[in-house]
Amino acid sequence: TIEMDPGTFDTFRLLKLRDMGINRISMGVQSFNDTILKSCGRAHSANDVFAALQCLKEAHIDSYSIDLISSLPGMDLELWSNTLHMAGSLGPPHLSVYDLQIEEKTAFGRWYSPGVF
Repeated sequence: TIEMDPGTFDTFRLLKLRDMGINRISMGVQSFNDTILKSCGRAHSANDVFAALQCLKEAHIDSYSIDLISSLPGMDLELWSNTLHMAGSLGPPHLSVYDLQIEEKTAFGRWYSPGVF
């Protein structure tokens, strides 16, 4: 297994990884909402996620996971519900959900102010 973010790979790179023995991709999607992704400093967009899924299909990598993070700044219950529904509708073999944890010396740690998010 290798962890990758949408928008950081193409079919050719996946084929090379597969040739090296990598047979599972854990993809750090986090959210399908571009506003949320941008506010969290993510480099990818929702469209990058869909393109990445197409690359996985073209490379015949059937074992992958979509990783989501709940409680991201600006994410309300409706946005979170939309994210879960979108992830489920894509039918990934595995779906991981992590709760946002604020760690010191990270971007969120620098941005965090109690009561702001």
